[in-house]
Amino acid sequence: FFLQNYQSEPFFPLVSSKLRNINTTFVEKNHSQIDMAHGAYIDIFPLDGFPQNEDEIQAFRKKQCVFERKRMANIQYDRFSPAHIKEVRTNLYYLFKKLFNRNLTPSKLLEEYTEFLTSYSTEGSVYWCNHHEEHSPEQYNPAQWYGEGVFATFEGLDVRLPSEYEKYLSRRYGNWRADLPDEQKTGHHTTAVLDLTRPYKDYVVPLTKGKIRLKNPDIS
Repeated sequence: FFLQNYQSEPFFPLVSSKLRNINTTFVEKNHSQIDMAHGAYIDIFPLDGFPQNEDEIQAFRKKQCVFERKRMANIQYDRFSPAHIKEVRTNLYYLFKKLFNRNLTPSKLLEEYTEFLTSYSTEGSVYWCNHHEEHSPEQYNPAQWYGEGVFATFEGLDVRLPSEYEKYLSRRYGNWRADLPDEQKTGHHTTAVLDLTRPYKDYVVPLTKGKIRLKNPDIS
């Protein structure tokens, strides 16, 4: 297992972390060019404090948007990301990077981004936030909903849930106890390679400047 974040891998593009099984392969299309571990994973989303004053909230969100556009522009794509082709400002940051040959690794930007996101401590904050999904209002919840937590069994393990998990899940997912319609029973991750029997390095050829190309391991 490997704890993956910008501190453990210089080209990792997120402010959150992942716990990877490096003896498996799970390459997502939007990260398929990046030189990093590509095993199956679970996400680790930290919780941070959040400002209370409305003026501070607006200033915080504006600065967060700037950091997020810079982060997207700094992902190691050879070309514009089709998913963000309409994001004019993101693409302007991308062009600026290309024109001025700013071949910095994402880790320095993410270090500054993390320092900004953690500027409001959870100590004394009325709201806690998962900044990984910074554009989703459901990620800003009263700190008391988390509390000391309560335990429940998941897949045979005792895990800690938010103290007010019913309120959290209802805010996040609506009627979370109801079964989803068939048309919504789809994954939201786009997969380039999925193989739970072989390590991701069997599918990866390292290039330069933090990039890779994928290969068929049986052909090389």
